Amino acid sequence: QKYCTEWLEEVVDQDPNEVVKEMQQNPEYLSQEGSVTMRRHSEGVQNLAAVILAKLRTEGSALGTLAE
Repeated sequence: QKYCTEWLEEVVDQDPNEVVKEMQQNPEYLSQEGSVTMRRHSEGVQNLAAVILAKLRTEGSALGTLAE
């Protein structure tokens, strides 16, 4: 769950301008295929990731409360 949460945070926090800048500065960046490899996701994917992340955090908080 930790790695899933970290990945979701990365998707939610992505800056499209930073992706474009990286593509211009690093020629090898363009040779990578796929949105996951390029770390470039649509706004819809970012929104979905934010919802999933919020649910994971809520469930994690609830589990922590039950454990106490």
